[in-house]
Amino acid sequence: MAKQQTSLTPCCPRRADIIAKYGSTAQEFLLTVTPSQQPILYKNIQDCYFGDYPTLVELNGIYTPKTAQAWLIPQLLDLSEYCGVKEKFTTNQLSQCSEIIANDYFYLKVSELMLFFSRFKRGCYGRFWGAVDPLIITEALKEFCRERNIAYYDQAEKEEENILREGTKNSCTWEEYAEASGQKGKPLPSSNESDNPYYAR
Repeated sequence: MAKQQTSLTPCCPRRADIIAKYGSTAQEFLLTVTPSQQPILYKNIQDCYFGDYPTLVELNGIYTPKTAQAWLIPQLLDLSEYCGVKEKFTTNQLSQCSEIIANDYFYLKVSELMLFFSRFKRGCYGRFWGAVDPLIITEALKEFCRERNIAYYDQAEKEEENILREGTKNSCTWEEYAEASGQKGKPLPSSNESDNPYYAR
């Protein structure tokens, strides 16, 4: 009888690939994917959305159940330092904010979140006034996800257009077909049986 998946035996189809790229432990991942990579990722926004990066839920499934939250903490601290506010995160704020993001936005890739933090630093989602405000961050994440939805919709449309283009690449007009098949000069066959001269009665 096959062993059922439990929280102790998480299932992740990309487990081997992610471990090979980022390390076999949570600590190795945290040391590999740091806030310092935000400027590099920002140079290729399409890759942030559609590149092969792990999601928060994959981090928790592959490493430990709190890996996503642990990864978010330095990202949040880096944002706080960048903004230069006098009143930094309290321990409780940092813990709750990272936990809320890890739980509510589990489907986001780490690259997408680093894109979000990069945009926040560029003033795309408001600013802090004197103190770090976790509510501004969570509100900004909602706006980022709306932008993300648009990007995914546009990408799906492009893929659909490409499929249609590929499907019609080898197609031809009736005139071209008639010439190639020796039926040049004959009318286009009608789908209506009574009008179709080629319909066998």
